[in-house]
Amino acid sequence: MRLTLQELLDAARRLAEQLETTLPDNADALNLAATIHHELFQDNAKALACWERTLAARPNSPEVHFNVGYAALKSGDYERALLHLDRAYTLNPDLGEVRYCLAESLVKLGEAERAIGVLEETGNPQRFGAKGCLTLGQAYALHGDFAKAQAQFEAALALDPKLLPAHHALVKVLVRLKQLEKARLHRDAATKLEQAYRGSALTDRSSEVVQISLEADYVVWWLDVFYRSAAEVFRRQGRFADAEDMRVRAARLASGIP
Repeated sequence: MRLTLQELLDAARRLAEQLETTLPDNADALNLAATIHHELFQDNAKALACWERTLAARPNSPEVHFNVGYAALKSGDYERALLHLDRAYTLNPDLGEVRYCLAESLVKLGEAERAIGVLEETGNPQRFGAKGCLTLGQAYALHGDFAKAQAQFEAALALDPKLLPAHHALVKVLVRLKQLEKARLHRDAATKLEQAYRGSALTDRSSEVVQISLEADYVVWWLDVFYRSAAEVFRRQGRFADAEDMRVRAARLASGIP
């Protein structure tokens, strides 16, 4: 028996609610509930609420500050994102993608010079892939250094030729640099990509069943991680019956029972 995508999501939502209500002041439980809201439901509002409560218990956790900052960044709350990403960066500058996310928030707020410093300080801005080069290019463009911006946008496209924002950004800086023929080439490339994306959106319905199946597999993987993590959280709090229940749910997932 295979659970439907909706049944799996309902199980994940119940787990998040259980963690929040059973252990409302426990940082590990709140952090796990926030991760569920963020990863499976892209519900930044609920995730942020849980992570903010987690910070009350762990005000110096770079991981939690990063999580709050990242969710705020994706929600468009750039000032809030900068506050927490800056704190995470201060506590642990080598934490995951904190440099990239901090630089992105700085660019969004017009702080180009500092964004450049954060990314260039690594000595290898390409460690963050095409998106890192794109953000650094945007910072250079904002700073008025169009030649360096061009180099970063071209580096981004070398890593990902279909990165549409890089083509658009290149058009603007190439016009400023009076390289009009190259600007036309990237404008045409952007137009072709946009047409291709629109065409794929129209034909995606034919693969809808396959997509739902892949999404279900993704949720099963995460739900297994969440059940096992919840078991450990409950065990540490001495709630052994709840911990065993989580382990049983994880074991039963494979048979289609949440």
